[in-house]
Amino acid sequence: MLTESTKNAPGQPGIPARWTTSAKSGVGTSLSTTSRVWFTLSHGILDEIYYPRVDQACTRDLGLIVTDGQDFFSEEKRHAEHVKLCRSLHDGTVFDMPAQTVQRYLKQQPGSPLAIWRFNHKCQSIPVGKTLRVEVLDAAVVHWSSDRWQTSHDAKTRNTDLGVHVADLPTGDLPASTGLTFTFYWIREERWEGMDHEVRIEQ
Repeated sequence: MLTESTKNAPGQPGIPARWTTSAKSGVGTSLSTTSRVWFTLSHGILDEIYYPRVDQACTRDLGLIVTDGQDFFSEEKRHAEHVKLCRSLHDGTVFDMPAQTVQRYLKQQPGSPLAIWRFNHKCQSIPVGKTLRVEVLDAAVVHWSSDRWQTSHDAKTRNTDLGVHVADLPTGDLPASTGLTFTFYWIREERWEGMDHEVRIEQ
C-alpha cells in the first residue's frame, strides 16, 4: 500500500534533464532486421536507447550499481566521471579529450553538405550550396520546383532501414534568394499531401 511518504522516489526530484555525453564508444542494434531498437555505449554503460525510430531516445543512462546489499555501494559511471573531473581540476584543462577528436571537431570544424527538413523540423531557409535532405516516415515522391511551378521535378525517397525515408534534392547549385516549393505523393496510401511547403535559399 502506498503512503504519502512512498509516492516519490528517494532523493526526488533528481538531477535536471539533459542530453547524455557525446563521447560514444559504440553503437548497436539487434541482429534481427525486424528490430526497431538501437543503442549507444559510453563510459562502460548503455546511455541512449532509441525506439521505435533511430532519432527518438527513450533513455538517457542505463548503468550498473554494484553493492553487497549491506554496506558497499558503487555507481559505475558516476564514480568514473568524478575521477575525470578531479583530474581536469588538477590539470587546469579538460581531461579525456582525444587529439583526433579535438583536431576534427574543434580545429577543423567540418560542416555537413546537407540541410535537413522534417515534419517536426520544418526549416524555413537553408544556406546556399547545401543539398536539401527531406526526411519522412513513409515512402513518398517529393514533387518540387525552384521556379514557382513553372517547371517541376520528382525525387523518390529511399528507405534507410532505420525507420526513415529520405530524398536529397539537388539544391547545391541554386543561387541565393531562390524559393524552393515542394509537396508529397504518399506511395503506400496513393494520395497527395494536399499542401505545399517552402524553403528559401539564403546567402
